[in-house]
Amino acid sequence: MTRKLILALGLAAVLGACSKDDDDPQPQPSPLTSGQWKMVSGTSVVTFFGQSDTTDIVGDMDSCERDDLYSFHLPDSININQGATKCNSNDPDNRDGGTWELKENNTKLRLNITVPGMPAPVDILTDIVTLNQTDLVIKYDGTINGFPAKLDVAFKKQ
Repeated sequence: MTRKLILALGLAAVLGACSKDDDDPQPQPSPLTSGQWKMVSGTSVVTFFGQSDTTDIVGDMDSCERDDLYSFHLPDSININQGATKCNSNDPDNRDGGTWELKENNTKLRLNITVPGMPAPVDILTDIVTLNQTDLVIKYDGTINGFPAKLDVAFKKQ
């Protein structure tokens, strides 16, 4: 149970939905919105009731999740292509991953997603460490559903 929850938290950091602030400009094309992204590494440290648990997000994924590709579309939607290996053969090839928003002069990425098994949607504001034509690296240090959490997640353009 804890392992799946941590995996879900890590995935939530990658997927997203956002609330709009009137003073932020509308999203513009960027390396984020061109092409598909594959999660290549990720670490989460979540503290449950004083006990920290570190997880290799990608290492804990089922093989059917490791080939998923994420697309960030304007103005704010995320599409998840389930890749060649689906966890359930009846699942659609693509599914809604939520929404996203670049913030603070493209230095932050707001993400929000409803994760199966989670009691509430996860809404986080991550720091963009790297965003270019080939790499996306994000970090988060805050709370997720009331628990202290740190996430480091890297994607590669496919």
